[in-house]
Amino acid sequence: MGVYYGYPYSFHIGYPYVGYYSYYNHPYLASYGCGFYSGFYVRFGHHRLSYYSLCSGFGVHNHHSSHHCHTYACATHGVHYYHVRDCSVCYPHGYREYRTHEAGHEAGHEAGHEACREAGHGSGDLSVATTGGSESIDRAKTESVDGAAEGGGILSGFSPAKLTFAYGFLAFQNGDFNQASEYFFNASVEDAESPVPRFVLATSLMSIAEYDFAADYLRKSFEMDDALVGHDFNLRAFYGEARATELAEHRKLLAERAELYPSEADTQLLKGYLDLSVGDLDSAGLHFAELRDLADSDVDRALADRLLAKVAERKSSQVGAVASDDPLANFLAAPSLEGIEALSIQ
Repeated sequence: MGVYYGYPYSFHIGYPYVGYYSYYNHPYLASYGCGFYSGFYVRFGHHRLSYYSLCSGFGVHNHHSSHHCHTYACATHGVHYYHVRDCSVCYPHGYREYRTHEAGHEAGHEAGHEACREAGHGSGDLSVATTGGSESIDRAKTESVDGAAEGGGILSGFSPAKLTFAYGFLAFQNGDFNQASEYFFNASVEDAESPVPRFVLATSLMSIAEYDFAADYLRKSFEMDDALVGHDFNLRAFYGEARATELAEHRKLLAERAELYPSEADTQLLKGYLDLSVGDLDSAGLHFAELRDLADSDVDRALADRLLAKVAERKSSQVGAVASDDPLANFLAAPSLEGIEALSIQ
């Protein structure tokens, strides 16, 4: 089994990139000719000393010299950039929960780095960003997320991918859109079967103007679960009342791009879906009609037709209460940690 990740790494990954550290070596990983993989990870491994995750390459994470991450250089793939869950600089508001989550013992920051060194991996820290990235959350916001993570409440029972997803949601509502994108990206890798992290990642990537990748993830999520197209996504609630200004700014930026590049199908898709998600149905219909005209594949034409049908449905009837037995519909209509708890994310 294997998955191709086109960005930030173009090579084939035969086993989930993200996982729990273990001393158990897999011979088939050694075939990559890269010590970064040999003995690097096994999900839910016996020695839960630390947890590693991709540096996504999105937003500020694309500038590895300007924010904190760890590196491992190899002749096969070049420099690997990654984060360590037990590192309080990589995850200033999330590392504590991961230290104890489903673990038989606490593994501190130094233990995580020692695990890196024992496995033969580089752990050279690059400089910590002065703007953006994980350091951009002010102290008050950081403490509020810390409280949610350490309260021994709802997050303590989350599975790894779901916990990563929840941290992304918290970071997004705190206005740290770059860090939220990092969390959602890793949640999509940790649970490769669920379309939900990819769907939400598309929204997060729009917020940091990563439009090309946002369109890719939005299409992919629709391919994985056709029912997503029919769900009503309450984007205003996902941003939260405190982020209404940011939402308006993000809509403005995408509108300017649509005016500047009217022949870009990706931009028409994103702008239409953003408008649909905030209830601007007339604008959404115009952009989906443009998408249909610009579509160079049957897949995009079919998607445009379905989205136009969704706009017509919304215009003809008010959005009613979502079914209580549909966790995804409930979460998209009223995003919350309680809603995340019910989602089918491993």
